[in-house]
Amino acid sequence: MKLEEWAIIMHRLKTGEYRPGYERLKLPELCDIFQQYEGERAAVREGNWTELKKHAPDRLSDDQLDALYHNYKKRRAEENKELQKAKDIKRVAVKNGRWEHIPYPNPLGDGEEGGHGVQSIRPPEGE
Repeated sequence: MKLEEWAIIMHRLKTGEYRPGYERLKLPELCDIFQQYEGERAAVREGNWTELKKHAPDRLSDDQLDALYHNYKKRRAEENKELQKAKDIKRVAVKNGRWEHIPYPNPLGDGEEGGHGVQSIRPPEGE
């Protein structure tokens, strides 16, 4: 069971679709609700499957199979091109977690605190 299905069941509980006695919800009631949802889900999936079988051809011809394989091969080639483009992206050098080409108002230096524009909250040592 998926997390989305849990959300559906809980929403139906809140709206009172399963039973009006929401104030007392124990494990046996939850099990009954989940079993009821499973039955509803199975009926919907069975209906979807029979509808799909009505419209799908029993067998594909050789030409149809070749067209499917050709389309799949073309999509894979396009995906590989996109992956190669992503690999070719120039990475920016980073020093101390900062990009070199961006000016920072509070640079890290010798003994300085802060960085990334954050002020220190410590009081001065003289106090």
